[in-house]
Amino acid sequence: MAQTRNPRVGRVAPGFLFEGELSGKGTLDVHGELRAQIARFGTLRVHPSGVVTAPTEIRAEKVYVAGVVQGAIHATDKVLVRASGVIHGDVRAPSFGLAAGGRVEGKVSTPEAQGDAPRRRRRRP
Repeated sequence: MAQTRNPRVGRVAPGFLFEGELSGKGTLDVHGELRAQIARFGTLRVHPSGVVTAPTEIRAEKVYVAGVVQGAIHATDKVLVRASGVIHGDVRAPSFGLAAGGRVEGKVSTPEAQGDAPRRRRRRP
């Protein structure tokens, strides 16, 4: 049986270097080195062998980091840093997770998701 690939998944393979500007609606898997302006993406996955260097803020819906990211990240949904992941830059996302061993060298802010109503505290009598 032939293996089918998801056409909405881009890949930077191990040992490859890509430089330039990227944007897309699908998923980008980075196993190699990416030096690019990432204007927008659905999901960015930086695998343990992946290194991303972004001169401007990375914009994506979801960002998963198990490798290294140099640059600020702005995610509209979430950012998850795995145990092997390192982010050198500020992170802004409504949801943020950091596994034991993962690192962020920068500021993390978790503003309310767009469209979320402010939460009210109940008053106790």
